[in-house]
Amino acid sequence: MRQRWHLALSTLVLGCPLAAAGDSFPGEVPTLWIEKSEAAAGALSISWLPSCSGGARDYALFEGHLGDWYGHVPLSCSMGTDLIEDVTPGAGSRYYLVVPTDLESDGLHGTDGFGRARPRGGATCRPELDDTACGPDTPSCTTPADPGEDEKIGILRDYVAVVRAPPMASLAVVHEGSLVATSGLGGADGETMFWTASTSKLVTAVGAVSLMGEGLLDPDASVLVYVPEYSERNRREAQVLVRHLLQNRSGLPQDGGCANFACRRSFSGDATTVQYDLMVPDRGATLGNVFTPTMLARPPYSIFNETSFVPGTDYQYAGWGWMLVGRAMELAAGETFDVLLQERVLDRAGLCRATYDGSTVDANVALGTGTNAIDGYCLEPMLAPGHQGEGAPYHHDELDCAARMPQGGLHASAHDMGRLAEAILQDLDGAGVITDPAAMRLLFCPGGGSGVPGAPGSTCFGRAAVTGDQAIRFGADYGFGNFRRTYDYRGTTHDIYNHGGGRAGFGSYFAIIPEAGLGVVVLTNDGRGADWHDVAECAIRIYLHDATSCF
Repeated sequence: MRQRWHLALSTLVLGCPLAAAGDSFPGEVPTLWIEKSEAAAGALSISWLPSCSGGARDYALFEGHLGDWYGHVPLSCSMGTDLIEDVTPGAGSRYYLVVPTDLESDGLHGTDGFGRARPRGGATCRPELDDTACGPDTPSCTTPADPGEDEKIGILRDYVAVVRAPPMASLAVVHEGSLVATSGLGGADGETMFWTASTSKLVTAVGAVSLMGEGLLDPDASVLVYVPEYSERNRREAQVLVRHLLQNRSGLPQDGGCANFACRRSFSGDATTVQYDLMVPDRGATLGNVFTPTMLARPPYSIFNETSFVPGTDYQYAGWGWMLVGRAMELAAGETFDVLLQERVLDRAGLCRATYDGSTVDANVALGTGTNAIDGYCLEPMLAPGHQGEGAPYHHDELDCAARMPQGGLHASAHDMGRLAEAILQDLDGAGVITDPAAMRLLFCPGGGSGVPGAPGSTCFGRAAVTGDQAIRFGADYGFGNFRRTYDYRGTTHDIYNHGGGRAGFGSYFAIIPEAGLGVVVLTNDGRGADWHDVAECAIRIYLHDATSCF
């Protein structure tokens, strides 16, 4: 197994203000770097930028075990102001934090998966904690204005309103590789925020291919290369490849479902005080503290964490597998999943309102309606504070849990998702918005190929055959995070690469037709939409064949 130096770093603060001389708080370290030391074999050289606050008088170095994110202890409480230190790492996988200090207080220790201040660990340097933040930060995401409606999307909107009749919906259309229009019904517009549910898997896959493009993630490597502590009940963990996880071919369970958030505990308290409730999430669960030997040995994870077939030999939709590949991505990149996707996908493509933390969305947000959706093995729990019974309304963040981000945690608007479709299509043409064209092509052709996917004369290899009901509902085969189905309109065949999502009160549909430069997004607030291929087919008729109606 290769030696890995992918270590979790202190939080990267983009656009952190320069230190102000009058600041009286320690602040935070905006960036640090970890490299092999040239001075001593086996040692690390850690360097960092000065605190964003002029109140920092010294720096402390903390070390912790990857996965136990709040167990860090100080290696040195006084490293001076040279901004560089050589250390000998402890055994196992480790992470490091550099914390600015003053005479009485430790400064900020970085942030957790939801951007909240990370608590101090098992030991401290100074008696007090001063978590005053520098700011405000310079925005790292910019996006063109919402294009609004055009005549053609009005035809599409009217079709959705009559045929599908959701209480509320937002739409976006990309044509000839550019976002040309957004629209909405039921009081929504292109900026209204929805929970995208399982469409998040496609976004995760985009992040994965960006890592592949930089050589940080190998699709043909065993997951143990990145998550060496992982094991499953049938001891096939070494046979699970990264590409199996991205194509639902690992044999892992259909979905984490209720068990996905079944462990309820205080990770900063006594580790023995653990309760399990299949209808209550642990909002504190992260990928790092779920995929540990201790957690995997406990119910319910110890019960469903097993393969049902030899990895790579069959197809089974696997939300648990998407969580595992998310953990592999974290360790490959040295960043928490939300930061990784924010920097590599959301910011680069201009999804400036999209977020994995629904609690930060407080304006122009849809309220879920409909009935309690079946997902995996159980009814979705009613999780909002004070939510009783099994009825609507459902709040968009009721099921938020950091550990489930890779398989269904993204909140976004149709405008956001339209920008993603635009970036994917433009990268296939070499724009380099998110990654290079060869890496983006892997999204559709995981085994390689040539030309634009779906175009005459192109080749595409490595898609997985889909079985059962999903082959009928979504498509015959599966790439990295997308189904493929074909649509013939008056003798012209189009390949529709798609993914949808449906949870209690929210539904989503995302489709791309690369050979035509077309993308279609539909977000709804009633749990439906995951298989609304007729909406993509209507858009094909309107935008590619000049139809004036889809009825």
